Amino acid sequence: CGSSREEKKMEDRQTVGVGMGLRTRADGALEVTEIVPNGPVARSSQVQLGDVLKAVGGKNVGPTVSSARELLLGPAGSGVRLDFTRIQPNAVGSAVAFFGFD
Repeated sequence: CGSSREEKKMEDRQTVGVGMGLRTRADGALEVTEIVPNGPVARSSQVQLGDVLKAVGGKNVGPTVSSARELLLGPAGSGVRLDFTRIQPNAVGSAVAFFGFD
């Protein structure tokens, strides 16, 4: 019994992340604590450790990692805009990361 085309499409479009770790700081901000080597965020070259995640796909993120996790998962190969702040000159920036895209 073989897989149907619809099942194959679902397998091909598995849900994946953007390749970064976050923590909630004492002030409630979501800080980037890890960037997965060769992951989508790393390949964007726009995100640094210590950056604060403000929005995902135009939606503001809440003060918990779990609130952001839902927004940071998507179909492999799709893209999402991530908005950050950084404590240094040119403090606001954004990046586009593609979920699990090699």
